[in-house]
Amino acid sequence: MPVVHVSLIKGRTKEQKALMANEISETIHKHSGAPRRLSSSLLTMWIQIHGLRGEPCFPINNQ
Repeated sequence: MPVVHVSLIKGRTKEQKALMANEISETIHKHSGAPRRLSSSLLTMWIQIHGLRGEPCFPINNQ
């Protein structure tokens, strides 16, 4: 059945992630007819090291 992989920058609450996964399952069901219980949402959380244009989000100590 459908599997959706979502990559996010770290910082979302458990509630936000649960709502997002539920909405993804609901959308898959609505548009494909796949049973909700058989769709999977994989949420991968990333730590942001570089910001816009490759600039660091925080100072990096190069000692």
